[in-house]
Amino acid sequence: METDNGQVLVNTKVAVHYVSIIFKNKRIMATSFVVVVLLAVFVALLSQPLYEAKSTVLIKMGREYLARPEIGERISAPTMAINQDGLISSELQILSSKELRDKVVKEITAYKLFPDLVAMTDVNVEDLAETRLEKTLKLNKVKNSNVIEIGYEHPDPEIAARVVNSFVDYFRDKHLQVFREPQSTFLQQQLEMYTEKLRASERELEVFKQENDVYSLGEQRTLLLQQKQELDAELKATDNQVRELQKKVIVLKGQLQTVYKSRDSYVPPERSFDIQDAKAKLLGLLLEEQRLAKKYTPSNKLIINSKNEIEIVKRYINDLETDANNKAKTGNQVYLDLYKDFLTSSASLQALVAKVTSVRAQLQEIKNSLASINRGEQQLENLKREKLMNEKNYQNYLDRVEESRMLEEMNRQKLANISVIQTAAVPVVPSTTSRVKIVAFGFVSGVFVAIGAAFLKEKSDQTFSTPEKVEVVSGLPVLVSIPYK
Repeated sequence: METDNGQVLVNTKVAVHYVSIIFKNKRIMATSFVVVVLLAVFVALLSQPLYEAKSTVLIKMGREYLARPEIGERISAPTMAINQDGLISSELQILSSKELRDKVVKEITAYKLFPDLVAMTDVNVEDLAETRLEKTLKLNKVKNSNVIEIGYEHPDPEIAARVVNSFVDYFRDKHLQVFREPQSTFLQQQLEMYTEKLRASERELEVFKQENDVYSLGEQRTLLLQQKQELDAELKATDNQVRELQKKVIVLKGQLQTVYKSRDSYVPPERSFDIQDAKAKLLGLLLEEQRLAKKYTPSNKLIINSKNEIEIVKRYINDLETDANNKAKTGNQVYLDLYKDFLTSSASLQALVAKVTSVRAQLQEIKNSLASINRGEQQLENLKREKLMNEKNYQNYLDRVEESRMLEEMNRQKLANISVIQTAAVPVVPSTTSRVKIVAFGFVSGVFVAIGAAFLKEKSDQTFSTPEKVEVVSGLPVLVSIPYK
């Protein structure tokens, strides 16, 4: 606690000491302050008057800040890629570029901007003029707005106005250059490239369709499946008919054989007697031949004649039986009806068998077509996908070419999101800003000079202003102090 009180006491003494110095030397301080301020006023009055030209520029949310992808599909409703603060900051960066100052210096010349550069040698006057112009050019954003104020002071009012207006013109050109879209020649080359790609993909797709007889896979597959279903149903029905006719033909054959075996019922009796007599005659000849064969050799004339007679009787019997069979068939209406039905069924069976073969061949052809469609489906989809992609790229670059041509025309006409609210006019009245700055600088300098003079006077003074100072110098305690007035 005692330490804190001692520290406060020391600080109080120091403050009192400095205040006493100021009040002790107040005349010197006042004199120094007045002299410095008067000197600043004098310099301000004698300084060359400067004329300030100003121009205000409105920065709008224009086409330059729309978000447009460089590649890929275009955005139908592009949005702004920057906010208001970013917009003004970007434009201020363009305004602050060295390129603009260099162009202004080259247009007006460094010697007109700063006549004192004539006396300088061995220096690049344009670089020096650009550096000075950077320091003297004023770029200010108007608060709570999209407005930028450009100002410049110069002894020649016409030069001041010319600098500002030239700066604004170059700023507009630089702005258009910075935000310029890709050249339409490049986009035109891309458009031609994708045009060729689109045509090539169309040709490949058409050739594939013609070679594989493929046009609409969905419709073709549906049609083939319908045909396959119809042919399957037809094949089943035909197979059933074939089986039925096969059974019917077998039954008819059995019936014909049965009717044929009962032909004696339809042969006349006299014809039956002739056959029986002939067979009896044949039996007698055969017995005679056996008897002769026991007595004579085979080359004997009697045996030969016997064999000839036997052969004649056999032929006769065959003729009689054939005639009897014919008469049994032609004379039997049941047999005729059965035979007619048999022939009809056999013909129908052959036709159905041929139809089954044809239907199966058609089914196999349809299956092959379906397999071919399935094999070519992936390749067809790839060709379609490639064509669609090339078509999208073609349309995209076609739109970009048209847009680029429109933007280039707008750039040629210098249509931008920059509007000059006020063009810099030639100022008539000199600007007081520079003189006010000189006086303000003199005022501040006067304060510091006055304080410095007071402490300098105190430093050079040979008297003691306080008893403590006497004790410090002499090392002896002060018993009594008499104030000096």
